[in-house]
Amino acid sequence: MQPIDVVKTRFQIQGVTSDPSRYTSILDCITRMIRNEGFFSLYKGILPPVVADTPKRAAKFLVFESSKSACASVNFTGPWSLVTAGLASGTVEGAIIAPFERVKVYIQVQRQRMSEKQDSIPLRLCLGFTAGALSSLGNLPVDVAKSRIQASQSPKYTRTFPTILTVWREEG
Repeated sequence: MQPIDVVKTRFQIQGVTSDPSRYTSILDCITRMIRNEGFFSLYKGILPPVVADTPKRAAKFLVFESSKSACASVNFTGPWSLVTAGLASGTVEGAIIAPFERVKVYIQVQRQRMSEKQDSIPLRLCLGFTAGALSSLGNLPVDVAKSRIQASQSPKYTRTFPTILTVWREEG
């Protein structure tokens, strides 16, 4: 995660290409950060994700299992119940992680000037929440495949994309 995440964030918030203070490469970014801000600037923003990780995972697991149980209690079973549980847990995960991500990015770019107008914090939280929920939804098939491959004792599940296709064909 760190220091590559800090470098990635710095590149993402850069201004126009004609800006002379623009980083020209990853090495240029790292070198200038160390020279101008010190070695530990490469680790800016590491605390928020570390602090958020345990509650995020606990909430995601709790909501996923609770949602599966709720679906089963109304006889809604099968793959769509897992999709529903995954969507619910991803939504909660996004809601938990968004404020921490905002703080992390703010810390990472604290010494970086941003000339463009800042969006409001509620808008950024909403966008972060939406992005987190959508990324969880997009990650669900890969996560299911990973679990099937790891738990499989037969050659049926060996690679990610064939596993996704097999699960889709057999379970919908």
